[in-house]
Amino acid sequence: MAFFSRFFESKEDRMLKSAEALLLISNEFSRQLLEPIYQKFPQLVEQIEPKNKIIKYNEASKWDLTITVACIFIAKSKARDILYNNPSKELVQNIIEQSMITWQKESIFMLNDLENFYWDDLNGKSMKEYDSQLSPADSLGRWVIKTLTNHYPNSQEEYSMGRVIGITIIESFSKYWIK
Repeated sequence: MAFFSRFFESKEDRMLKSAEALLLISNEFSRQLLEPIYQKFPQLVEQIEPKNKIIKYNEASKWDLTITVACIFIAKSKARDILYNNPSKELVQNIIEQSMITWQKESIFMLNDLENFYWDDLNGKSMKEYDSQLSPADSLGRWVIKTLTNHYPNSQEEYSMGRVIGITIIESFSKYWIK
């Protein structure tokens, strides 16, 4: 019977269930992303947070927190677009935000910081040397690097790592609600 109920479930019901699962999926994604990023940028990842520390502890590491927030930001932004005039939009947004607060209180502040940074960055407000070719992936990656290192990317390796992370997250979470 559960098999058939899926066919008759409304889009909003599916989105509410997906909103409830978003934090867990984003956090698992952050852990899965670590290994390929570590393989490509080992020295930079070790400078940010030694890999054994990231894997060893159960509490959210700086890596987990930052990447999870970035994933949620992309999915949450897409949900806002999909549910533009739908009354369920607020409920979906609240479910996502409440799960973040319950998980790590500071994650909601990081999400607000990312939202402001991302849109300002794409509009050229946070860059001294505005790059008209700046992509959403670059902007997301710049925030990730800034958050992980406490400075804007200032080497080719940091720019590259940010771009790879940004592309990977956007590719993975911009279609989160499509099932």
